[in-house]
Amino acid sequence: MNAYKKVFIVGVGRSGTSLLHSMLTSNSKIALPPETSFLRRYLIAGKVSRIYRENGLKGLKMMIETDRCFVALDNGTKKRLLSKLACRTAISDRDFYSDFLTSYAEQEGKLCFGDKDPRTVEFLPVLYNLWPDAHVIHIIRDPRDILVSKKSAKWSRHRNPLLHILANAAQLKLGRYYGKKLFGSRYHELFYEDLLAEPEQCLQTICDLLDIEFEEQMLDFSQAAKKITRHDELSWKKETFGPLLHNNQNKWLSALSPQEITICEAVCKEVMALRPYEHYTVNRSTGTYLDFKVTWDTFVLKNLTYLYCSYAKLRLWRWSKRRLPFFNAYDE
Repeated sequence: MNAYKKVFIVGVGRSGTSLLHSMLTSNSKIALPPETSFLRRYLIAGKVSRIYRENGLKGLKMMIETDRCFVALDNGTKKRLLSKLACRTAISDRDFYSDFLTSYAEQEGKLCFGDKDPRTVEFLPVLYNLWPDAHVIHIIRDPRDILVSKKSAKWSRHRNPLLHILANAAQLKLGRYYGKKLFGSRYHELFYEDLLAEPEQCLQTICDLLDIEFEEQMLDFSQAAKKITRHDELSWKKETFGPLLHNNQNKWLSALSPQEITICEAVCKEVMALRPYEHYTVNRSTGTYLDFKVTWDTFVLKNLTYLYCSYAKLRLWRWSKRRLPFFNAYDE
């Protein structure tokens, strides 16, 4: 396992993680399996350990065969994984995750393993304690375009837009804080807009970080995208099948209301300052009530962002004491 290089893709949902996933997977050295959200859905919840205690290896085999996320894995990877698990005298969630990723890399014949899950941006300390030598690619996108995308995606369109803005601000803060603090030079921020404008240069930078060669086929990622996308994800990941949508930005200009734009820019001020994004000039003659509502919503979301980040840190600290004895990334 130590011979493998490791790379993990994180970011706010709808920020381009699936596109980058497809591009990196197209490299002959990088193996990133279909998205399972294993770290937060299984490892943090202690699901594997619980199934193993109750039903042994038979229970884990059933999970691999029936769970909707693992169904997308090829039979070769499943057989390798079960073979590795069968050789262990005891199986922890950490063991399962390691065997899962290395089995996929072995089946693909590649030298770099990793995973992609946007929400891992909130759990980087857990990832650090699993693989402190891992590389983390944090992809960042204009929060207003993220809001447009979330308002149309099947899995998120029914949620309040203000919740999407809150998630964007909080997850960005957590990702940047722990990414720099824990991974140092192995933490890399990539802007979605740069990936669209200069894909070869951006991918070359990532390959240099991993000390592997850039390959032209990374720009022709449609086949890789089809391989790692589950059927139930097609409605919101079809754009990753290519070709690259170089102009897939600034949709917020016509898709969001002036109030949504104003709130998003104010609450997500940190990300707006990272890149010279165009700011919206608000017409303040919208009426007293709307002006008050925008001010109030902005005030509430800014405070909720702070509270959520504090809660997320406390949640991980409490979890670390309960489930992961080797978890020691915190100094506060």
